[in-house]
Amino acid sequence: LKVASAKPLSDWFAPHEVAMKTLMQEESIKIPKGVKISIKSKIVEVSGKHGTLKRDFKHLPIELYTSGKEVRAKMYFAKSK
Repeated sequence: LKVASAKPLSDWFAPHEVAMKTLMQEESIKIPKGVKISIKSKIVEVSGKHGTLKRDFKHLPIELYTSGKEVRAKMYFAKSK
């Protein structure tokens, strides 16, 4: 009976390189002077000296809220940072 050379255990159970999925990403944006921002149920309205802009974020898994002079956004299961 002939035994073939055995591989080391580290070759059999080598860890695979797997990219981890981002579960939550948070960012904040400072509000410039002269700009007013209102957020109601994922609808953001920004008004300033050049007019108003309104965007709907209901289709995204995101939390938007104002914190002092900042707008904070928390996105869950983000694909990139």
